[in-house]
Amino acid sequence: MGKLKQLEARVLVSIKEFGVEANHVLQGAEEHIARLVKAGFVDIEPDAVAYAKSIGSPIVALNDDGKVQGAKPADADVGAVVGARAAAMSEVATADAEVAAAEVQASAQGDAADAKAADVKA
Repeated sequence: MGKLKQLEARVLVSIKEFGVEANHVLQGAEEHIARLVKAGFVDIEPDAVAYAKSIGSPIVALNDDGKVQGAKPADADVGAVVGARAAAMSEVATADAEVAAAEVQASAQGDAADAKAADVKA
């Protein structure tokens, strides 16, 4: 098996599972970096990576399995991190939808009460 193509990316948001903070630089296999890009964790634009390096940000390497050496938990890999973030975002979206539905229902009840009060006055 040949060597995987390696990419560098500037971390946009902390990834606690990897022990990296915003502006750190991640190096890893193209497939792993691409998943992190798609999930919004990192930016592969050359200017973004150059900026992170210019401010002396740490460079953290992902191994070919998508794991950071010494990361806690030890089984944290790109798939687990992206999956956990997607699940959390799904929970947030569900909660937002529930709040919006409750607000619509409360508004509708208020409108009905206003209409009833207007009928009583008439």
